[in-house]
Amino acid sequence: MLRISLFGAAALVLAACSEPSGGTSGTEVSQADAGSGCVARFQYFDTVKATMSTPTGRDDRASVPAALQFPIARLQQAGCMTKSADLTLEGPVVPVVNSGSEIGPTMIHAGVVTDMGDDGRAKRYFEARGVTVRSIGQPGLGRRVYLGPFTTQGALDAAMEASREGGFAYPYVTTFVG
Repeated sequence: MLRISLFGAAALVLAACSEPSGGTSGTEVSQADAGSGCVARFQYFDTVKATMSTPTGRDDRASVPAALQFPIARLQQAGCMTKSADLTLEGPVVPVVNSGSEIGPTMIHAGVVTDMGDDGRAKRYFEARGVTVRSIGQPGLGRRVYLGPFTTQGALDAAMEASREGGFAYPYVTTFVG
């Protein structure tokens, strides 16, 4: 039992030190250069958050838990948050409708906004297209915008495209919402 615990701890330390695929040297990069690196960083953040133990002691009072500080810093350094200037939440309203093959209920993480006004604009943009949207605040990161669930491949693809057209450069399919 002790070997398994030590092995798990060592694996976690190595994972925390390793750079997610598509990484950068730690300096801010353009959206085009960041590409899949931001998706990998968000997925790494999700994994760390989902596997965090319940904080105790001093970490309870931290606005950003220690386990999340590194993944948040990596997201910020890579420029993975959507800024107001990135958003293009206007244009023709093309409804997202069910089409294509059926899939299991699937969510999309559209991106992160750092301003409550942008959060409201994003919600109105997706709701006008018939998409269920919600956002969840994450200290140190901003508001994470989630879409769905979608039950057809056509609706999923259309929502991904609407995300990109709205200025969210790194939408991805996710099972983790939080």
